This record gives sequence, structure tokens and C-alpha cells, in this order.
Amino acid sequence: MLRTVIVAALLMLSLAPAARGGDSEDCDNAATLLKADPQRVIAACRRLGDQGDVAAQFKIAAMYYLGSGVPRDYAQAARWYRLAAEQGSPAAQLSLGGLYMQGLGVRQDDLEAAKWIRKAAGSGLAEAQLMLGVAYRDGKGVPKDMGESVRWTRKAAEQGLPNAQFVLGLLYLSQKITDYAQAYFWFSLAAQGYPPGQEQCSGGTRCSRQSTQAESAQGHAEAGAQLATDDRPLICDGGIIGALASMMREARTDSAGSAAASHLPLS
Repeated sequence: MLRTVIVAALLMLSLAPAARGGDSEDCDNAATLLKADPQRVIAACRRLGDQGDVAAQFKIAAMYYLGSGVPRDYAQAARWYRLAAEQGSPAAQLSLGGLYMQGLGVRQDDLEAAKWIRKAAGSGLAEAQLMLGVAYRDGKGVPKDMGESVRWTRKAAEQGLPNAQFVLGLLYLSQKITDYAQAYFWFSLAAQGYPPGQEQCSGGTRCSRQSTQAESAQGHAEAGAQLATDDRPLICDGGIIGALASMMREARTDSAGSAAASHLPLS
């Protein structure tokens, strides 16, 4: 049986189009070539992807997801993300989890979404850690658990992800946790990471989704990796978050005064 499987796999590889000498260069330079000659880029990346090149598989998936150089096709995006995800690409794992979360190109499945997002989070990808924290907060695909939500969100926040710092600040304002000092600390860090005047963002320090998708094929790939956060826009105006931090500072001071007056320790 094993021999039959091996022979079949080798046969499939032999039937796949062989990568050409310039394919790696064309696929690597997708940012430059995509607008001028999209078919050349797609063909090059596809040949590399058929040979198992993870980076090429991810780029093809992002192109299909965004409709960049090819008609938008979420099913094809899921197929190529899965190929890269199964080879251990954290960005592809997060992207595939995002597709399952939203039911794009695949059947909507919170459990499957959480499975792939957890794999990416375990590899240290900050965006995935944030999404896993949000999943624990909401009980989507995993049991609702505020402790786990804080733990995973904090991992992302400690990597400098402003969205995670903002969400962590919100978590510390929840009724079960309420810690104004921590909320103030994380809102303050988030305010430093977001540019003033930014209206909405998702997926980390690259707040503008439009600019992320428009600049280059590499930008397209990064936008694909941020798919899982696209349905959770967050306010990321540095001024607004700075005001929130100030509010937390005042609330912390008020809490300290109340605690001192009543001789109760602060939590």
C-alpha cells in the first residue's frame, strides 16, 4: 500500500509542469511585474507552486483572494493557501483560518478556523495570536475563556502589534478583569503605534487596508495574511486612543483614591 502511494505521488510530480530557469526571479519580482505582465507572474508562480514552493503557493493564493492579475476566486485561494499551510507557513495557516472563519471558498467552520489560526499562533505570528485571543474572548471555535484570551492577546501585544495592544486594553476593562492600570498601559502603547488621523484599520501596524493591497504583490500577500482580522475593524486614530489612555489614567487615579479612602488594596 505504501509503495503504491509513493509511486502515485512521484507520478503526480512528474506530470506537473517543470519550473523554468527564470520562474524564481519572476515570482520573486511579482511586485514589479504584476501590473505590466500578470500572466507571466502567475504562470511562473504556478509552476513553482506545483513543485511545492511555499512562497509561490502563498502568492498565488493571495492573488486569487484579492483578484490581482486573475479573477477573484476564493475557492482557488483556499486551495493554494491550504497547500502552503500544510507545509507549515504561518501566514498561510492564518489566511486559511480566516477563510474558514468567514466561509469564503470553503464551508464556514469556526472549529476549522481556530485549528489553523492556533497553528499560526503557535509559530509566533502576532496577528494569529491576536485572532486566537479574540476567538477565546468570543468563544468561536474554542471555549470562551478570558484567561486564555488575555494570554494570547498579550503575546501579540508584546510583539508590538498595535491592534493587539488596543484589544488587550479593552480586555482589561471587561467586568471580569477590570484593571485600569493595565488598560492605561496598553492603550498608551497602542496610541504610539497608530498614526494620528487614521480612521479604521485591521491586521496590525499596516493600518491602511487600501494601501496594503494596492502597492505590490508582496503587499497583496501581506493583506491575504491579514484576512482573519478583516471583519473586525478597530479604531486606530492615535489621538482617540491617546484620549482613551488619559481616561484610563484618570480612572486609575480615581480608583487609587477610592481604595486609599476605604483602606482596600488595588487589584
